[in-house]
Amino acid sequence: MPMGEECVVHRHREWVPIEVHHIWPVGLGGPNIASNKISVCCNAHYSIHEFLRQLILHDGEVPAELAKHFGAKVKRYATQGWTEAGKPIHGGGGE
Repeated sequence: MPMGEECVVHRHREWVPIEVHHIWPVGLGGPNIASNKISVCCNAHYSIHEFLRQLILHDGEVPAELAKHFGAKVKRYATQGWTEAGKPIHGGGGE
């Protein structure tokens, strides 16, 4: 990512490495195009994929006790990706 890019999920006071996250994961059929990409730190990237995994495991109904450990933006991006992928109940999870 070019210098100056910031994580769209977390606010950082110091520079952190930025990664590309595909909102609709390529592993679930998502396109590798600019409008399907966001800039995230590694913690946000992991969290989005983990919440997406939980959506898949729980057919979109992540138990509240588990969901409370994820921030609103993480849940929003993971849910958007899950929805765009057709609300899968198995598979994918890759970038």
